[in-house]
Amino acid sequence: MHIILALYDKLSKLELRKRRDQLMWILLPFISGSIQKNSVSNFLPMFKLFDLLHPEQEPLKLPDCNNTSSLRQPFQQMAPICIWIHLMKKVRAENMNISRPLPTALKNHHEYAFLLYFYTCNYITLQFITFHIFLSFLQHLVMSNTIMSMNLGNDFRNI
Repeated sequence: MHIILALYDKLSKLELRKRRDQLMWILLPFISGSIQKNSVSNFLPMFKLFDLLHPEQEPLKLPDCNNTSSLRQPFQQMAPICIWIHLMKKVRAENMNISRPLPTALKNHHEYAFLLYFYTCNYITLQFITFHIFLSFLQHLVMSNTIMSMNLGNDFRNI
């Protein structure tokens, strides 16, 4: 995580925030890939980087997913909350006592990610249940036709 500390040192002197989403987008694969193999203590400098890059006291606007001019932009704007969720999951998995509040700037992004996850899981669950109900219904139809044709024998005719 020396790279994160080096980034923090450089960025704290420049106070640049214009491309912070792109920076987090670049860091996301690095963090999501290495967080499973390392202790959460290696990732604590990320919290300093969050403080530096997201100092706003008001929640940021959600990305505009309908804007077709740049399809990458909504993904980049969600990268910081994805990193935050990775870090907090790792903190819980290691039973560390880090009471770190969500940066206010990312509040809307966190709620959006939660709702997206919640509705996606519920939609998939609903589709799964609907599919099984449909299969049960088909099975019932097949079984009832087989039983009916067995009971009525050859005299059963459709009119």
